[in-house]
Amino acid sequence: MTELVTTTGLHLRLGKLLGKGGEGKIYQVEGELPIAVKLYTDGKEVERRNKVNAMIADKLSERTPFVAFPLEAVSSRGTFVGFTMRRAVGAKPLHQLCTPGDRKTEFPSANYRFLIRVALNFARAVASLNELGVVIGDINESVALIDQNGLVTIIDSDSFQYRRGGQLYRCIVGKSEYTPPELQGQSLGKLDRTVNHDAFGLAVIIFEILFMGRHPFAGTYKGVGDQLSISKAIQEGRFAYSPQKSITKMEPPPHVPVLADIPLEVADAFQRAFGSPALKSPIRPTAAEWVPLLERMDKGTIECKANPAHYFSRNAASCPWCRFESGTGSVLFVAQHTASRSSFDLIAVLAKIERVESPGSAPNLVSLLSVNAQQLKPSTVARDFRTRLWTRKAAGLAAAGLALLLMLNRMGWGFFLLIPAGIMLFGEASGLEAIRRQHANAQSDWKSSLEIWNRTAGAGRFDEKRDGLLKTAASYRALPSVERDMLQKLELRKSELQKQKHLESHKLSKATIDSIGDGRKMTLRSFGIESAWDVNSTKIMAVPGFGPALSKKLTDWRRRIEVAFKFNPNIPTDPAEISKVRHEIAMRRSAMETALLQGAKELTALRTESLIKRNYFKEYQTAYLAMRQAEVDAALL
Repeated sequence: MTELVTTTGLHLRLGKLLGKGGEGKIYQVEGELPIAVKLYTDGKEVERRNKVNAMIADKLSERTPFVAFPLEAVSSRGTFVGFTMRRAVGAKPLHQLCTPGDRKTEFPSANYRFLIRVALNFARAVASLNELGVVIGDINESVALIDQNGLVTIIDSDSFQYRRGGQLYRCIVGKSEYTPPELQGQSLGKLDRTVNHDAFGLAVIIFEILFMGRHPFAGTYKGVGDQLSISKAIQEGRFAYSPQKSITKMEPPPHVPVLADIPLEVADAFQRAFGSPALKSPIRPTAAEWVPLLERMDKGTIECKANPAHYFSRNAASCPWCRFESGTGSVLFVAQHTASRSSFDLIAVLAKIERVESPGSAPNLVSLLSVNAQQLKPSTVARDFRTRLWTRKAAGLAAAGLALLLMLNRMGWGFFLLIPAGIMLFGEASGLEAIRRQHANAQSDWKSSLEIWNRTAGAGRFDEKRDGLLKTAASYRALPSVERDMLQKLELRKSELQKQKHLESHKLSKATIDSIGDGRKMTLRSFGIESAWDVNSTKIMAVPGFGPALSKKLTDWRRRIEVAFKFNPNIPTDPAEISKVRHEIAMRRSAMETALLQGAKELTALRTESLIKRNYFKEYQTAYLAMRQAEVDAALL
């Protein structure tokens, strides 16, 4: 290439190609300076020159650390061809962090707290631009680079809307999936963008970061008519995760987190940003407003007890990532290695557990209760019932005697007196069922009381805990053989794993498939379809708006990639898969060690609780008295 020279006379030698797009290419610059150069290739250098020079003249690069603003104009043979900018060393595109598949490869140590901090840093970056009077305009998932520390560098600064003096340099591009409803379908090159417009795209980016790459307007439309594209859902204000489902007529994809899984104030900010069908152009939270919300969200994050790789907001009813992984069968976060306690001595720990003495069986509860059941008398209800019963039977006998007397005196109509006599003698008296029910309930309550007493004042819970600890110890001893078996199974699955890795490496976002544009790709991603590995007819047909024709295009694409796969037995088993096995074993080992180390203490506590509980036997006296009283009453029946 012809020699490139900066405004200050610095001669540039191009190094590695860092990226390219429709308007130009970005190269690393050889040498010690951490800069890159963007060279325009679409023939529109002249149209961009004045904006770039205005940004350089106002020294925007010195006024915010979050943005790769132009440093110097670059010329070739005296003609403007591009500009230099700060290079984000080791940083990767934001979209690789949002999507779980890419994130596990490109940001393997990233957990949910890391994602919150990236969202926070992105909000800070946008806030710094707003303070400069800059409107990004074309906010999208490729507008920023992220390094392994979560630091954000916003790029494509030459496309921003910027005003210098009386001259407004507009942003003429934008992706519909990040464009607010009031600008959908309009000619963006003729519009003056505002901070409130940026606030919509900002909220979409923050949502995608926090919700595993899911787009807030990608869901299942439950209203009348066809399924909605993302841009159409935006235009109609149909936020898929809104709790106002009767208004939005939208359902989010299955198994995803919901607004109840994040802090209420953050959920409310999303509601304000995305509006509703009745309010399509709300006053949205600014970047500066997002900063304290995300700071508090970060501080309110807790570790999942079931999986140390999971972090989530403390207000959530349960871990949303456990729920997501259980529902989808996928892994969201790659947990870091959990080391075994170097001082753990299983024999010593078991000896300590065995030294805890059992509390023994619970004392006989009846013998403890100072109740003289012999002194109990039938209750008033029972006595009244017996009085009514015998009065009724006496009346029945009298009626039967009179009937017989009349019939013996040849008065046949006396026969009819036998009917009421029989009813009074053999019919069920009122109140009998109530006494029987009371007796059954009292017996059941006493039985439950005895079970509780024997369990809490006896050795039941202690024995269950000790048996569980002994089983845990046996499983702990078996861990080495379990690990060997799991690694052997990996070897047997080597071909399958190589094919999976091959398919996973082909990202849907980079594929060229007829009728599958950016909007549909984003919808697919929101339903967990990111690579060729995720593509199958069943999953595709479950995505709103995807029928047999589109499903076939996608499965044909996967089939072409699959056909190109060739198994190489000489390639060792994927180290990442081996790492997963070892981490799984390490997690089990750590959990077992924790349980066993706490075992003696927990057994001692259970023994103490059991012995203390024996002092509270009088709590059961009421149930015992009720049972014996019911027995006395039942004896009258």
